[in-house]
Amino acid sequence: MKLSSKRPFIFSLFFGVFVGVFVLLQFFTLHTSPLPWFDETFFASIAWHWANTGKLVPQVAIFTEVKLYGPVYFWLTGTSFQLFGFGIASFRLVNLIAGGVVVWLSSGLFGQLYQHYLPKKTNWRLWQKGWWLLLLTDPLYYLVMHEGRMDLLALSFALGSMYLLMPGLLRAQTLPWYQVAASGLMVALASLTTPRVAFIFVPLTVALVWQWRRQLPLLMLWGSCIIGLYSSWVYVAFGSLPRFVDTYLGQNEAIKDSLVGWFVGGVGYVPRHSYVLIATALLASILLLYKYPRRFWVAPIMVGLGSIGLFYCLVRDYGQYSVFILPFYYLLIFYSLSQLPARRYHLRMYPLILLAMFNLSYFALKNLQVVASLPQRQPPQVTQFVQKHIPKGARVIGEPMYFYAVLQAGSYYQYMDLYGTTADREARQRTQYKYQYLVVTDHLRQRKPAIVKYYLSQGKFRRVARLAIAPSALSREITRWGLLSNVERAGYNCVIYRRIF
Repeated sequence: MKLSSKRPFIFSLFFGVFVGVFVLLQFFTLHTSPLPWFDETFFASIAWHWANTGKLVPQVAIFTEVKLYGPVYFWLTGTSFQLFGFGIASFRLVNLIAGGVVVWLSSGLFGQLYQHYLPKKTNWRLWQKGWWLLLLTDPLYYLVMHEGRMDLLALSFALGSMYLLMPGLLRAQTLPWYQVAASGLMVALASLTTPRVAFIFVPLTVALVWQWRRQLPLLMLWGSCIIGLYSSWVYVAFGSLPRFVDTYLGQNEAIKDSLVGWFVGGVGYVPRHSYVLIATALLASILLLYKYPRRFWVAPIMVGLGSIGLFYCLVRDYGQYSVFILPFYYLLIFYSLSQLPARRYHLRMYPLILLAMFNLSYFALKNLQVVASLPQRQPPQVTQFVQKHIPKGARVIGEPMYFYAVLQAGSYYQYMDLYGTTADREARQRTQYKYQYLVVTDHLRQRKPAIVKYYLSQGKFRRVARLAIAPSALSREITRWGLLSNVERAGYNCVIYRRIF
């Protein structure tokens, strides 16, 4: 057997092993990494309250209905709570599944492009496996799959809409009316998951208008489905269009700004994890532009480039929101390199190999860090610790990390470190909520010592118990390397205080 014929077999074998390892890691780490954090627990509070009352009201802060995101994510995660019980894994499951759908749909988008321009090539499956391997191990993507936010769900709807429209974008052909309607409904569902995803639909709409400029009925059908479904939510949730607009443009008491002012506007942030990816995308694009410039300027690629540009201009990103444009970077890489002649093997494969080495190395190191620190990350032992030292039905405050544990132990929970000023929040929780227990994590004491000091200065407390799980030797060694974030190095370690009335 020639060496060239062995390559596909070796890669397929490696891919099969990777899939098995990846699935096992999800099973063992979904509830342990990352530790519960602000956005996730805030949304979980909304979903849990919806599951019990039908209202989108967070019980950890704000305490009024949160309608700015739309209801889709909370309906799905609330249903997951009803089916599988209240817990970290049941909340994160929706996001994890959406992450798998995004990988599948985005590889399908690339497949439509690939098979349109290279219909006689037979190695499509190898490219598809490479796509799955690289996107699933992308440092930012892998993190977001576990984070318990709605971004991947919105992205899955957006990519689903694009997938249905792809034949029309590539060939300007007439699509069945039900396919166009389904695409429009997916746009609306994405926007009803989070309006932050809407920037993707600007270049998509421009491309569609250009391709279907002589097919006005299809454009009207697509637009009507979007407007019809979204306006139904506006009417039910806000009562009128002016009240809807005022919600986004008016002063919001929780953030002391308008929602548009808070969420809109690029800050020039690029996650460090994505430097290698962006450099590879630039290199791949330059290679294709040099060899086949006309193949680069195709509608799907223009939609991707437009989405990337609008993201950096419109979305106020400090980390995880860049996941919205990751599939478009991979589309640039895979499409550009796949179009190069097969004899240019080194030009096609070396950029992918280098990116794969980076992704897989980070993926392995990150999971090694999680496995090494598993004794500090076990939710059941944290819940048992709370049950042992805090009576059921107690009113508790703390940082987001203990949200699941306290609720599972049968008590009530509010944030002590988020929303409003520290003085106003402490006064309200002391005089109105009348909290009985204070959970001070090592993480909060390190990150926000002034808040901890202020709360402890406003009353008398008795120290009830201390949870202190020392990091393993391997965990300490990985922290010493300084290659990964050490923000979770203390795990769930905390002190429980009882307030003396």
